[in-house]
Amino acid sequence: MIFKLFLCLFILFIFQFIIFRIKFIYKISFITRLYDFARWVTNEPKILIMGSSFARHHFIPKIIAEQSKKYNYNEIYNIGNNSATPFQMYITFMKNKDKFKNLDLVYHTLDPHILGEKYNFYNKYEIILLNFKQWNYLFKKHKNYIKINYNLSYWMYFFPILFFFRTLEFNRPIFSGRNNGFDPLKHKHFVPTKENTIKKYFYEPLYLFPASNFQIYYLRKLKEEVEKLNSKFILVLTPSYSWYTLYKNEAQEYDKQLVQKLQKNLGYSIVIGSMNKDNFGLEYVNFWDDTHLCEEGAIKFTKQLFKNIDFHSKLIPKKIKPLYDYNLKE
Repeated sequence: MIFKLFLCLFILFIFQFIIFRIKFIYKISFITRLYDFARWVTNEPKILIMGSSFARHHFIPKIIAEQSKKYNYNEIYNIGNNSATPFQMYITFMKNKDKFKNLDLVYHTLDPHILGEKYNFYNKYEIILLNFKQWNYLFKKHKNYIKINYNLSYWMYFFPILFFFRTLEFNRPIFSGRNNGFDPLKHKHFVPTKENTIKKYFYEPLYLFPASNFQIYYLRKLKEEVEKLNSKFILVLTPSYSWYTLYKNEAQEYDKQLVQKLQKNLGYSIVIGSMNKDNFGLEYVNFWDDTHLCEEGAIKFTKQLFKNIDFHSKLIPKKIKPLYDYNLKE
């Protein structure tokens, strides 16, 4: 009797491991509110801002409108969301496609660390893409970091059904839409990132955590969907306090691989902005933390980046170059 019970439990264990490693099964979760960051949008925007928290906290629709003779405030929406990847933005776009028929310009943040496979760990859906070697490395090398910041355990890898249940968001609150999506932050004291930190937590080892084919594929898919509407798709690099210098010094090998994949998948593209805070005259007091601007910094950033917003539709796609080489003048 005990043997039969053990055998049944073992079969169930194997069954759930196989079934919930099939990506098709996880598509069921998109019936819920998972990765639906534009649910609150009611109008049909002409300008859409997409991407991670760097979009949500850095791009101010009101200021963009003030600097434009062509676009009004009620035509500009920011649907960026914390930790959002290109895949998440693609799902959001497709879920709300009927609202996006009149787009002229779509801006999407270009975040190097989010485009790496190591970032899969931080997302409800993409975490299933990690293989066991990657999972084992994360818990071997970053166990304390994971323990402090995330409610995950080493053994969860063997119970993918738990990951599936985490993706079901039936009760995700609908955002009110205040500030047309811009979420301001207040400056606080923060400690700049130390050397080798971003390399350790986001970019190494490169052989195990390369630039993500999955995310770049969906960035391309999103670009294609936007261009089908005869709209302009613009990638934007955003400034950080010290990450620019650290990235340039520590992640050149990763950046080279990432840029090659972007070139191959996206072709000639429009890239504006810069990772360098000096391009925008930003100082310590303009930041919320090392990578996010506070409201005063966001005002400076938005004013300079969108100074010539009415001419952005005339920008010409070019070959993507190393991301740390971009500056505001270009």
